[in-house]
Amino acid sequence: MYTIWLNEQMIGETALDLPKITPRKLAGFFHPTDVGLTVLPRITAMVPALFDFGDLCRRSGLPCDVDPEAAAAAGFEAFSNSSEGQRLQAAAAVIAQLEVRDSDGRDIAWESILISDATDILELSKRCAHASDVGWDLRSIEDPIRYFISVTFAKSGARRRQPPRLRDPLSAEVC
Repeated sequence: MYTIWLNEQMIGETALDLPKITPRKLAGFFHPTDVGLTVLPRITAMVPALFDFGDLCRRSGLPCDVDPEAAAAAGFEAFSNSSEGQRLQAAAAVIAQLEVRDSDGRDIAWESILISDATDILELSKRCAHASDVGWDLRSIEDPIRYFISVTFAKSGARRRQPPRLRDPLSAEVC
């Protein structure tokens, strides 16, 4: 079992037991603690913010399909002060502070981490399909598993740079 921490408070746990994506990239269901439920909206905001930022870049004529990394850099340079860019930065600031610990409590270095809310994914799928109903609704499923996590662990021996701590992640503004 792995635990996820923010500012020395455990916000949830996961077995990371879904089929492996690669040897270092694992995914699983995320089970938040009560504290985790209070900060998850700031963390799960990343997925909708990424979609909205991508939409802004496309509307502005940035070629997102040619070189995704170059397009992302150009888009961020052009739109970092937009509400979409600020939402992306706010979510990234909280995510950068997450710690993953193994079952012995040891910190495990990671390269990327994403915790997503299935209700956001549903809404985004409806928007992307340009449909009001994609044929299913999480509210109709009894006891749905709502949160998912994927983690790409750092290569062996790598250490993750520790970002500065937020004073209070609950007070961070998310547009």
